[in-house]
Amino acid sequence: MEWYVSTILVFTIVPLSALLFFYVIGKYTRHKRYFPWTTREKRNLDTLRMEQNIHRDAHGEVLSLETGNGLTALAAASKPEVTRVVVSDSDPRVLEGLGTFFQREGVMDKIEIRTGDLFDAAGDERFDYVILNPPYLSSRLWSVHERFIAQLKNHLKPGGVAHFQLLSTDQSLTLEDIEQDYEIVKKESAYGGEWYTMLYLTIKPRSDTSS
Repeated sequence: MEWYVSTILVFTIVPLSALLFFYVIGKYTRHKRYFPWTTREKRNLDTLRMEQNIHRDAHGEVLSLETGNGLTALAAASKPEVTRVVVSDSDPRVLEGLGTFFQREGVMDKIEIRTGDLFDAAGDERFDYVILNPPYLSSRLWSVHERFIAQLKNHLKPGGVAHFQLLSTDQSLTLEDIEQDYEIVKKESAYGGEWYTMLYLTIKPRSDTSS
């Protein structure tokens, strides 16, 4: 095989095939992340890091967006300082079985399960703490991040904060974009691989404009 043919294969066809693969996953499997065998022992490292932040900071009324397997919502509902957790996802298939999961964990009395795209499920309600568990295996990821930042301040109570993940390589939403309207209260990073770092951000509107 000629060298230039190999070069074309490596730098064009292979990356395009990978992009197509993840697009198909996102489009046709959505971001279904709940499985009946989910247990406390089967959290991945990203979920564990988010849970640590939630255990530390969540309080009052909590909104868990793109909740997926429900583990981050469970972390919030397990805190005595949390009085209510509204759990939502855009895909009703993701929410199947979560009621049983929360009931088994003893927190169902604090949980409300709703179907909706991001803040659609929240209506006009405001919360003390908002969690976004981004759908990284979905083609919706970029629009989810952009809309989350655009709409967040309308759903936070005075003094409220939000916690979510952001890839350092994500060009759809940069730290500079966030800091135009929000103060980054906490920023933690974890090595995610050779090409990126996972950022764990806690933010609040600048000058508490959520009021």
